[in-house]
Amino acid sequence: DQQWKQAEQMCQNDEERANLYFMRAITPDAVTADEIRAIQKFAPASRKTDLLLLREINKLEEQFLGYPYGGGWASNEAKGGPSTETLQRIDQLKSLVHETQGSGQMANPNLWDVSGAYLEYIGGDAKTARAILAKLPKKGEDGARTRLLDLSIKIGSLTKVDAGVENSVLKDFYNLKEMLPKEQVEELVMYRDDIFSDLYKSQGEVAKSLLASNSVSSVMMNPQVDVINDLMSFQDKSGKTLYEKELLGRLDNTYSRNDLLEMKGTALFAKNMLEEAIKVYEKLPEKYLTEHRFFRIGPDPFASNFRDIINCEPSCIEHKYTKLSLAKTLLNLQKKAASEPDKAGKYYHLLGNAYFNLSYYGACWKGLSYYRGYVWRGEDQPSQDPQLTLAQRFYEKAMDASSNQEISALSCMMAAKCDVVETFSVIPDGFTYYDRMMGNYRGTEVYQKAIRECKYFSFYTKR
Repeated sequence: DQQWKQAEQMCQNDEERANLYFMRAITPDAVTADEIRAIQKFAPASRKTDLLLLREINKLEEQFLGYPYGGGWASNEAKGGPSTETLQRIDQLKSLVHETQGSGQMANPNLWDVSGAYLEYIGGDAKTARAILAKLPKKGEDGARTRLLDLSIKIGSLTKVDAGVENSVLKDFYNLKEMLPKEQVEELVMYRDDIFSDLYKSQGEVAKSLLASNSVSSVMMNPQVDVINDLMSFQDKSGKTLYEKELLGRLDNTYSRNDLLEMKGTALFAKNMLEEAIKVYEKLPEKYLTEHRFFRIGPDPFASNFRDIINCEPSCIEHKYTKLSLAKTLLNLQKKAASEPDKAGKYYHLLGNAYFNLSYYGACWKGLSYYRGYVWRGEDQPSQDPQLTLAQRFYEKAMDASSNQEISALSCMMAAKCDVVETFSVIPDGFTYYDRMMGNYRGTEVYQKAIRECKYFSFYTKR
């Protein structure tokens, strides 16, 4: 206090005194409302008090609303309402605003009027906030600020989104956006979309939630039949609202109807729902079937490879199959395996090869996936790639059904590989498939080839 008095005595005029209080006001532990009152004594209608008011409101936003809105590091209070301390600070600022409005000591009266309304909203009273804003001018720069805040509060107070809300909010937005700088328009759009997306999600409207959050492109990362059906239903919906028309533009700019059909067929293919996948694929135009880069399958899906082949060399690219022709071939093989028991071992082995090669670890992984990133399996995920599980099941059937020792041995080694490719440590003792190879197929050519080409197996046999 003594040092502060000495500093005050050094000031040569009221402007310097106002500057001194302004500097103290921006320290972290300042009581800003008191500092603003002090500045108003020396410099009525100073822009410094406008800045300090906005700065204090920004702090409250972070504590109550969160930063970024609704999910930031400081949004804990938003989940349970403002704390007692925050409410006290809001009341202090509201009192200051009312005093200032009464005295007229402000550089920008509209800013203080709008701030008073916004403080009501931060404190939890959106109705009073909008009632205050309704009485303020709606034209010019001040009017734009008033309308922007009113629309923001309207959006932030929503508990559900329906056709009436979509049209109402979009009309207000279109009428306002020409009055705002480009940066504010962009931020308002993000704010609106984030809130709409969360509400759509809670309402079970998956497609609209994805489109509102601009994350529809993520559908290709892991195509889900239900999600794709929802997107196509939205695409077909008649009488779209203003906002739905905007969302449709986002969908059309990302995926065509053929893209959605192709992804749906692929999602069904990945579940071994071949008949359903074929019906979807057959809806695609011929040009898409033969030329689209996601639809053709380069390597031979029926090849057996002891060594890992992820990105196939140019020499093994054949483009013999498309997703549609492969799905038909696999369906035919499954039917033939059931109707021709004498050849079932061979058919089951080919089916095992196809699903192994279509897995994350196979040369034909692009047949069922659009991206190949790092694979990580959490507690809620299957312990094995679904295609490897299918492949292993068919290899087991091939060993049971075949009278040909070479086919059985090859199926045994490939069944082992289904486990090996997902193992990140030394193969343990008692590994079923390797023990079966050593016990049942030691005299086969496949066994000798496996010793030469598979270091895992060669090491296992020498332990």
